[in-house]
Parts: sequence; C-alpha cells; structure tokens
Amino acid sequence: MVYYDFPAMEILERKVMEGGDPKEMIERCDGFHPNGQFHSYLADWLWYQIKMEHPDWIGQQNPHN
Repeated sequence: MVYYDFPAMEILERKVMEGGDPKEMIERCDGFHPNGQFHSYLADWLWYQIKMEHPDWIGQQNPHN
C-alpha cells in the first residue's frame, strides 16, 4: 500500500498547460466534485506514478491479449 496526496492542483495545471479551462474538470451538478474528465487525468497520473515508483506492482504483460 502507498499513500499519495490528492494531486488536484497538478491535474488542473496540466489542463491549463494543454490550453483547457480547469472549470471543465468540475462536476456541473454540484460545482464541487471532480467530473469524469478529471478522473481520467487522475488515472493517467496514478498509472504514471506506479510505473515510475513501483513497476513490480504491474507484472508481466499477458502474451494472450
């Protein structure tokens, strides 16, 4: 198990660097929670962290896929 601080600012900064508006990453229905697009960026961020810091957690590629 590993703990990561919630990378909200990193993800929002990435959106801005890509030319997007960070407001697009917030759920419209409540104006507070991250939306699906944010979670997609979060998944990319987490996958990168695991590949860099814990590659042994990923295992070997399945040759049957």
